Amino acid sequence: NSRRLGGGPKKILGLYEEPEGRHGLGLVTPTDRKLRREFDVRPNDRNGALPGDIVWIEETGGALTRRARVVERIGPMSDPRTVSLIAIAANDIPVDFPEAALEEAEKAKAAPMGDRLDLRGVPLVTIDGEDARDFDDAVFAEPDPAHPGGWRLLVAIADVAWYVRHDRPLDRAAYRRGTSVYFPDRVVPMLPEQLSNHWCSLVPREDRPVLVAEMWIDADGHLKRHKFHRAMMRSAARLTYNRLQHAMNGMPDDEIEPLMDRVVRPLYGAYRVLLAAREARGALDLDLPERLVTLGKDGHIAKIGVRERLDSHRLIEEFMVLANVAAAQALEQRHAPCLYRVHDQPDLAKLEALREFLGTLGIRVPTGQRLRPADLNRILNEVADKPVSQLVSQTVLRSQSQAVYSPDNLGHFGLALARYAHFTSPIRRFPDLIVHRALIAADGLIPIRSLGQEFFRHDEGRQVLIGERTGETFGLGDRLQLKLVEADTATGGLLFEIVDVIERVERQAAPRSFRSPDGKDRRVPPRRPVAHRGPPRDKGSRRRK
Repeated sequence: NSRRLGGGPKKILGLYEEPEGRHGLGLVTPTDRKLRREFDVRPNDRNGALPGDIVWIEETGGALTRRARVVERIGPMSDPRTVSLIAIAANDIPVDFPEAALEEAEKAKAAPMGDRLDLRGVPLVTIDGEDARDFDDAVFAEPDPAHPGGWRLLVAIADVAWYVRHDRPLDRAAYRRGTSVYFPDRVVPMLPEQLSNHWCSLVPREDRPVLVAEMWIDADGHLKRHKFHRAMMRSAARLTYNRLQHAMNGMPDDEIEPLMDRVVRPLYGAYRVLLAAREARGALDLDLPERLVTLGKDGHIAKIGVRERLDSHRLIEEFMVLANVAAAQALEQRHAPCLYRVHDQPDLAKLEALREFLGTLGIRVPTGQRLRPADLNRILNEVADKPVSQLVSQTVLRSQSQAVYSPDNLGHFGLALARYAHFTSPIRRFPDLIVHRALIAADGLIPIRSLGQEFFRHDEGRQVLIGERTGETFGLGDRLQLKLVEADTATGGLLFEIVDVIERVERQAAPRSFRSPDGKDRRVPPRRPVAHRGPPRDKGSRRRK
């Protein structure tokens, strides 16, 4: 593998050795098999490298030679933990946070209640794996009395946007990483542990700020309506998938026993409705086994098994999918930009190859039409009890398009959904943080009539409004202090008035005169600070929008 840092020489990752008979020359074999050459390293260029070390080297001899020097040691190949270090180095994954980001994280403190919705009395619970260290989502469900068979669901996600502000050091560091990266022996987190394992972790019996998707589904599992709230919650319990499933199977432990009627059974009741809706819309159901790698104390692999697939896992998946759908719908309804998680239909060439392969196994696939997820599910069900089941599942998986993030909505083929976004993991995925910010943004209108008792003209070239009498300007990018004067809960519309100007974007000086509508040149006096404005003019005003 290779990488380029700035404009310097290319760096290559490889294994350093000292074979006999080379007169003191070291040898580096690149880990990237596409680089079909080895590199000589002179004794003065070893930089402390030992035989068996994984190292970064830099070519020193030009294009016609194969000489290099060691610039960084990664670790000995004999140490199993070095495998993770190789992947980190080869993909240029940042391990250390910038000092400014760490300082910002250290200064983080408990979020104030403010005008957040108070959910501290609702028994929301987190449900994660046994070895989870951060708990960024909590769930709750109860029957909807207004609609028999329907449910009201809450999915509460850590309010990471409260702590990670746009273009601050933490934000820039998280953007640089993009996601948390998981290895068998370590995690490279997107955010420092002060946030990911503390202030943004929904630990039991502690107040934590969250962004909550409140959703109502009918008896058929259809999402009927939703609301998003900034709220404060207090987790009632930190549950695991195994403990929750044992409880539902009739073996609750002492902590879960009091939660059975109010929490556990309603969660499974809502899950069964959501699962029926998933099956009805024909979402692709590959359900491939997930490998579980267990490491020993020495870092070597002790066991490779299959992670048990429980209804408790599927329960959380269905709750998260519903919240992701609600987030995409909410942003569409507000006509706000949305970063969708899209999964396009399979490529026609790949589908044709899949048809040919399945035909060799005696599985007939209709031709001349695009396959739907339901068609693929039929094939998977047809071979479910046959020896080729896993082979067919893997082949179907490889025929799929790659899921990606996009501002253009292509839908999600695998989930059979018209719209889908990632909302549920802002601790470890930057796209989720973008969705959170879009959901909480104060998007509204400042009526032109609220600017006071004068006529404003629009300078299209500089994108500013200029007062005819005072010369006062309001331009795109100016930071304003606003007062919310009207909110329409049905449409989400907001109306604001300007209280003060905090900061103006620097622009070239405004022209000292301009031709007014009556055709006369008028002088413009110097700009003045924003002061208290007069009452809004009536709707018959000459105000321009």
